[in-house]
Formats: sequence, structure tokens, C-alpha cells
Amino acid sequence: MRSGLGHKYWSMFGDNVQEEIENISKELYEIMFIPKLQGPIKTLDVPMCGKHNNNALPIIFEFISICNSAIPDTEDDVDGEKTIACLKQTRKIARMINSNHPSSLGLHPLIYFYAANGTFRVSAFYAFVLFVMELDLKNKKNLFIKHREDFEDIYYNNSSVVQVIARKYRSSKKGMPKIKDYFMQILYKLDEKIPKNQVMDEIRKLKDFEYLPTIIQEVSDDSGTDFKTLTKSTIFIKEALSSAPRCGICGGYLHKNAISIDHIERKQDGGIASVDNGQLTHPYCNTGYKN
Repeated sequence: MRSGLGHKYWSMFGDNVQEEIENISKELYEIMFIPKLQGPIKTLDVPMCGKHNNNALPIIFEFISICNSAIPDTEDDVDGEKTIACLKQTRKIARMINSNHPSSLGLHPLIYFYAANGTFRVSAFYAFVLFVMELDLKNKKNLFIKHREDFEDIYYNNSSVVQVIARKYRSSKKGMPKIKDYFMQILYKLDEKIPKNQVMDEIRKLKDFEYLPTIIQEVSDDSGTDFKTLTKSTIFIKEALSSAPRCGICGGYLHKNAISIDHIERKQDGGIASVDNGQLTHPYCNTGYKN
């Protein structure tokens, strides 16, 4: 919460352990909350986890809990090693979601974790954490990259489905496994060569998702003559996304925290470092998928 600079609850550990805890915490803070969010939104460079304030604490706690859900409860940490292991596992997932690390899928927060009006959607964030963990566990990151452009279009144009599922299960936490399953179904239907405009209809035929309505309206407040903050954000986001940069490999949206410069013709194939032979990509598309 304090970028590794808070009250030193870890002061009983050795100096090297303390330093590592603080360094990893600082990196996690920067991945989650930098650049800082201001409203109305006038940039596509928004943070992964919304605004950093007191409301961020439960998001941090739940994020760490999800990332470490496979690790059983243990006794108190006496030397700091368990704390470091917990932080490293969280950092691994955070890097995959949106960072400049070679493993990064570079999920653009405005596409994946925010509503069209710029409101951070905690239920979508939790579910995508599970989604990324499953892609990694089942070696399906390349499958995601293969269908990413269509996946983003389907998800973003139907982003309110996340709220419908969360309401059915009465909370973001209880609904997140089902929301994650919904994401996986989009991916699987695309891999079955279902046309993009028919994927949602096919998902609604599944028993687990037959309750999803055909049309889901975003709630907005367009009353009055002056533009409200959320309306201003909606207008900017809609306009800016229409010309936002996309990955030269997968076609997905690019975020400033997760951009790699790639040789179109690979170096090993004789490609040179010229402007004409360069393209913007996600880090994993460049270092993992392409290779």
C-alpha cells in the first residue's frame, strides 16, 4: 500500500530480506497504481488497479490472496522467506497482466478492467487475475494471443456481462470464478472457429450462462445540460480508443506500461534495426509467442 515505505512490520527479519520485501513491494505498487488515475479521464494511460486511496487496500489484499490461493495456510513467518515467496508469486502474476517484463500479456486496463465511463471494475479485475493464472497454468497464453484481437472486441462490446454475472452470485469475490469461466468460453468458441458476431449467442446456449440477457444496457446519467465527470471520461475513452495503438503481432490494444519494440523481420533472419523494420508489440507477443 505504501510502495515498500510503510511501517516496517518486517523489521525483525534480516537486512537482505527486508530490502527484498521493500523492492518487490515497490515494484508491485508501480505495476498496480502507476500512472496515477485522475478524473475526468483524459489519457489512455490509466493504472491497472484504479485510484490509489484507502479503498485500494482490500483490492491489494484480495489480489495477493488470489495469486497465492494454491499455497496452503502456514504458521507464522519467522525469517521472512514465506513473505518473500508470497510477494514473488504476486509479482509474477502482476507482471504477466501488465508490465514491461518479457512474460507480460500487457492487458490494457481500459479494455479489461474499466467500464466505458472510466470506472474501475473490481469484479473484472479479480476474474482476469484468475484468467491469466489459468492461461499460464494450462499453457494457453499462445491460444489467447492467437485470438486476442477478436477476444478484446467481444469482451469490450459486452463488458457489462461481468456485472450481470457478479450480481447473480451477489459479490465480486463469489462471482469471479464464473466470470473467469465466461472469459474462457469466449476463447474456446473463437478457437472452434465460431464467427465473432455469433460467439455470445453460442455462450448463451450453455447451461451455466443461459440466464445472460441478449441486450445489456450500460447505466448512464445523461440528464442536464452540463457534462458530468463520467460523461466526459466516456467521450474521451470512446474517441481515443478509436485511434489507439495496437500490437503488430496480435492486434490487441497497447498500454504504455507494456510496450516492446520488435523486428518485423527477425534478426536471425537478417532483419535490421531500421524504422521500417520495427513495430510496437506486447512484451510476450515479441519474446514468447513470436519465438
